[in-house]
Amino acid sequence: MVLEQCNDWFWSAISMIASHFLSTVTPLQLPEDNGDGHPVEVSLSNFIEQLLSPNGGKGSPFCRATIRSISLGQAEIDLFKIIVLLVTLDNVKYYVHICHPKDEESLWHHFITCLSSYHGLVQDTVVIYRPGKIQRTAWEALDIDFTVELSDSDTAASQNILSVALRLRDLRNNYWWSFWLNENWQWPISIVKAIMKCAGETIRVQLQCDEEPLQIDKWEQTDNLLGDKVEGWKHAEGRIYGNGMKDDVFFLFTHARARFLIWPIILISFVLHVYYHF
Repeated sequence: MVLEQCNDWFWSAISMIASHFLSTVTPLQLPEDNGDGHPVEVSLSNFIEQLLSPNGGKGSPFCRATIRSISLGQAEIDLFKIIVLLVTLDNVKYYVHICHPKDEESLWHHFITCLSSYHGLVQDTVVIYRPGKIQRTAWEALDIDFTVELSDSDTAASQNILSVALRLRDLRNNYWWSFWLNENWQWPISIVKAIMKCAGETIRVQLQCDEEPLQIDKWEQTDNLLGDKVEGWKHAEGRIYGNGMKDDVFFLFTHARARFLIWPIILISFVLHVYYHF
């Protein structure tokens, strides 16, 4: 708990210092109305900053765009996770693809990026499409795990793009905390689950593209269904520490990525102790 508070305090201080720079961020550009025009592509960090910056971000019309559906899938070739949000702004549709690069969680070069970046999302991108040929081509290249259609009520503040940006910022600021303490944690599934949980009501769920949609209207039902059908869903929120020191230490040394750092340190310390005392 103390470490988490220190972590939140540290990055809150950094955010305050950076507020001046965020105020000069260029507002997010949207693709033209022509669906066959070029999509807009930005880094995930810039996407967050552009939506939350005082300079044309927070409060812009796109921030109130309502989320109509959430899809989670992967590229058929490289098998990296992709979140697809279908949003509407004044009855104009946009597809927002949040793309996680190749799975690097098991590679050391991803492990050590914590030394140069406070988050691990440096290669993630956001691509915004209008419905049309280019968007259909991008969709056909995905192997969709599931698509969830949300309620069409515009009254739920949790269902707009601004709320997604806020959750992405929180996730980014605490990325390494979740990453090191939970071996099976994956951020794309984590953010999808967070958005759906806050949205609450679900109209229908479609597992895979070729299956019939299931009519489900309660979060608990949706959560249980995806927990049984989607790999990694049950680990999306990570283990909650603080329920008992013995259990926390046992989990840390057996099921957290941090053990890959802790065990070598213990071993090296033991070898040095033996070397200098015998």
